[in-house]
Amino acid sequence: MPDTSKATLQQVIRGRVAVEIVINTDGWRGYHGLVDMGCEKHFRVHHGVDEFARGAQHINGIELFWGYAKNRLVKFNGVPKQTFYLHLKET
Repeated sequence: MPDTSKATLQQVIRGRVAVEIVINTDGWRGYHGLVDMGCEKHFRVHHGVDEFARGAQHINGIELFWGYAKNRLVKFNGVPKQTFYLHLKET
């Protein structure tokens, strides 16, 4: 993925994600507009205002995964883009 802009994220999501799927995100602006493109089950938690869960909606699982992955990958002092996915698969 070249960047995490709204346009890029929507392009990646469109065609890969069924519109009826539930999407839980944080309040980052790149996710604005998902409802407009048909993802009506988009729920946000806003960490900037000390909100980390809203009922059953949270992103704790993915945050836990990336925290673990970063801790594991830091010992390599960087990995090449070409093999990053292989390191991630081992996580």
